[in-house]
Amino acid sequence: MNLYGRELSATVLIVGRDPLWHIKQKTEFAKLCEQSAELHFDSLEGQLKVIEEHVRSANRSRRLAKNSIGYTSPFFPYFSSSQQDFEDDNEDEGILKIGDVYLTKHSNLSSVQIIFHLVGDDKLEKEEISSRHPCVAGLHNIVRLSSRFAIRNISLPLLLVDQFNDEEEIEEDEVGDKMTVFEEYFYLVNGLIGTFLNLIVLLIAYLNVNINDKPRQIIVINMTLADLLTCTIYIITRSYVSIFPQFLCYPYYVLIVTSQLCSCLNLLCNLNELRNNRLLCDVEIECQEKVIFAHRVVLAASIEYFRGLFNSGMADAVEKRIVLKEITFIGLKQIVDFAYTYESYIDENNVRQSLKAANYLGINSVKEACETFLTSRINVGNCIELYELADQYNCLKLFDSIYIFILEHFLEFSKLPQFLSLNSITLLERLTSSDELFIPDEYFLFEFLINWVKQNEEERLIYLPKLLENIRFFQIPTNKFLNNVLPNTLINKCPEALTFVRSQTEAILGKIVGNNSFGNIDGVTNSSTLVSFRPRKVYAGVIFCVGGRGSRLDPFKSVEVFDWLHNCWHQICELKIGRRHVGVICVGSRIYAIGGHDGTEHLSSVECLDVKEESWRDVAPMNVRRRGMAVGALGGAIYAVGGLDDQNCYRAVERYDIQENLWVQVADMTTPRGGVAVAAYDGKLYAIGGNSGTHSLETCEKYDPILNKWTSIAPMKNRRAGSGVAIIGPYLYVIGGFDDDSPLSTCERYSFAENVWKEIEPLSCARGGVGVTAMGGRIFAIGGHDSHNYLNTVEAYDPLSEGNENKWTEIASISQRRAGAGVAWSPCSIKEISFSDEACDL
Repeated sequence: MNLYGRELSATVLIVGRDPLWHIKQKTEFAKLCEQSAELHFDSLEGQLKVIEEHVRSANRSRRLAKNSIGYTSPFFPYFSSSQQDFEDDNEDEGILKIGDVYLTKHSNLSSVQIIFHLVGDDKLEKEEISSRHPCVAGLHNIVRLSSRFAIRNISLPLLLVDQFNDEEEIEEDEVGDKMTVFEEYFYLVNGLIGTFLNLIVLLIAYLNVNINDKPRQIIVINMTLADLLTCTIYIITRSYVSIFPQFLCYPYYVLIVTSQLCSCLNLLCNLNELRNNRLLCDVEIECQEKVIFAHRVVLAASIEYFRGLFNSGMADAVEKRIVLKEITFIGLKQIVDFAYTYESYIDENNVRQSLKAANYLGINSVKEACETFLTSRINVGNCIELYELADQYNCLKLFDSIYIFILEHFLEFSKLPQFLSLNSITLLERLTSSDELFIPDEYFLFEFLINWVKQNEEERLIYLPKLLENIRFFQIPTNKFLNNVLPNTLINKCPEALTFVRSQTEAILGKIVGNNSFGNIDGVTNSSTLVSFRPRKVYAGVIFCVGGRGSRLDPFKSVEVFDWLHNCWHQICELKIGRRHVGVICVGSRIYAIGGHDGTEHLSSVECLDVKEESWRDVAPMNVRRRGMAVGALGGAIYAVGGLDDQNCYRAVERYDIQENLWVQVADMTTPRGGVAVAAYDGKLYAIGGNSGTHSLETCEKYDPILNKWTSIAPMKNRRAGSGVAIIGPYLYVIGGFDDDSPLSTCERYSFAENVWKEIEPLSCARGGVGVTAMGGRIFAIGGHDSHNYLNTVEAYDPLSEGNENKWTEIASISQRRAGAGVAWSPCSIKEISFSDEACDL
């Protein structure tokens, strides 16, 4: 083959069991071989006849060897992939087994010089191919043969570049208990398939990983530079391996085979064969009265522990036998096998022993593989045990996964005796301080922490003050705080805890005389009190985004609701008619969509949805048709303020009596305001900016329902209409909007006490017609228009982060690009709402 230089190409053909199959079937391949003279090698028929003779000879030897011990054919160890005996003593001696491989050499084919003939069966075309199918082992043998010679490119049949599934039980005597093995292979090659198809197959692998979550191998043979770049980007972005190339990252086993690596793999294979046959071994490792034979140089090159030992100069470094007492034999065998093969097969029976050995011997690849395996099997029953395991062996990834799992299943864990017995104050502090902790209310958490301390009061009482700081006392009903928390016996036993709880009393009692909604209390401003104000995401409520319009300008009927805990939006039942520039407000468990424009005319109609129901219903209409008005709630009534139609901007204000289902006119504003923003605070209604009909406004005014009168307040620093407002604490925030036709990214904050505006951190982009509301102490800006495009992006602002950079952070986007939508917060739970789409991934 030297005629062709050092770079040979090969193709794999699937053939029948008869070596003369090509000749007898008159295959297209046989016809191709006959089209020109065989210049340097025997004809195809001549080569196949020689192979047939070898097959007959080998099969006869097999039969004779059935009753002989220790016989091994010199031919079939390389060319046979089947591990079974010859199937039928009466079968023709010239017949091959499924998975056998033979090769022919050619000089008259344009792109290949070597043909690998892989013996297949009907399953290759009619069924899915499992990893245990003999043809898969045959393909491994082809790769092995290619690595020994100068074959740089291999073309595979397309049906083999596919997904191999397996679901197979291993016998009990092999692993003790039955287990299920899943493996999948993807073969990518240079040549006929090319870089583009390689990328497609890798993407298929990625999709199947996410869908089925099964271990699989990706084998890439002899890549070009483009292939290498493609695979590198893919692997790194999926974090399957941290350094390229790397052979193991269970359950995603990525084997990159290039012409250079083929030699390395072949070297490992030969070294492992020497070890298995106890040839040239110079060290014995004893563990649990069992011995593993190995080579010092291999152990030192692969395992950190042995590299340090053999180079230490200590007496043990030169001993023939090394005794390890700190790990188990099963764990040791896993690590030594990995050192020789860069493969590790992890299951439920060996994972803990493998983790211990990998941690002790310093094999991070196997340690990470064990972490990944255990992470996929976390449940309520084993979570505490796995936490202790992660803590013992410093498994940070596993620890983080357990932490997230406990957050989401805290209700179940709180009932477990072993969880109450858990002594990790660090874990408890981290859990109880998290916004993502899944609990029904804060009093539930208070009772749990009290019970946890009681489990070992003598040692745990000192931790009570620190744990109490993580309870959101402001979210506990006042009567429960006064009757159950403040007089609690355990708290009164700890002076520091009692002092802290009493410090919360001022804010708690403030709820009696102030507004019950979050943030409208001028309480103490120390950090612990601010944390107490904030609800956790699970009970913080939801945000509705209703109507609006997009690039087609037709008003939307669609309604989306935001699940903060899982950071996703759901579609719920649509409005009866599309509405843009609609006013939206939530009162109790009901959401109201008021006025707007349906694409044909301005609307006075109002729709109402109870979150527990699955359809909108009509309620009494306003007296004036309009869009771009703003709505607010005071004293159980809804106010519709300002707005516009095609001829006028309105100063008119109407009040809706929910019980009477009736709209009545109240005092007009001092200035017409279309595209106005409205918020309620401390019994007053505040109207911010808007458009007078000729220009955007910076002026603002407030309404006193007792006096039925509007009075001016300090003007904003910027003119704006189509903005959004929200109230947190003693401040009103105005976000985005338009200055005439120019969308704004600027934001301002108004102090009710000082009657002063102050500019704050701007949005990440300009948003005119933005929807704004507050939830859980944050402000959410939803959609809008940036002068070029309608937006579906959403960002949130945290007032407590003032002084830090990047206070606006991006969160999950709404499904439709829209501006002029109505946005409102509701205290209801996400679980109370019926979705019209599938739930987002949790």
